[in-house]
Amino acid sequence: MYRRERGKLESIEFSFSRFRTPYLANYQGWAMFVDYDFLYLSDIKQLIDWVNDQYHMMCVEDDYASKETTKMDGAMQIVYPRKNWFSMVLYNCGHLKNRVLTPEVVNS
Repeated sequence: MYRRERGKLESIEFSFSRFRTPYLANYQGWAMFVDYDFLYLSDIKQLIDWVNDQYHMMCVEDDYASKETTKMDGAMQIVYPRKNWFSMVLYNCGHLKNRVLTPEVVNS
């Protein structure tokens, strides 16, 4: 289902697959996408306790900018606004705003 071509600025070929989460959850309930390199230091249930149905998604608004010039597998580190915001995101999959995240949109 994921046929998007890897862009020049993407370090992995499936960077945009995170936006398929509401579709994969059949646009129902809450679901979380997390990058594979997270380390949890406390119970993940604390995040779930924060969910608020008024939002279509919830993430951390992070202003961090890496000082490194390379990242995984020697890929070039590119700094851009809101880069880490979608490293961990809670989706309110049933929210109407997430209905636009169809496989066709994510693939294009």
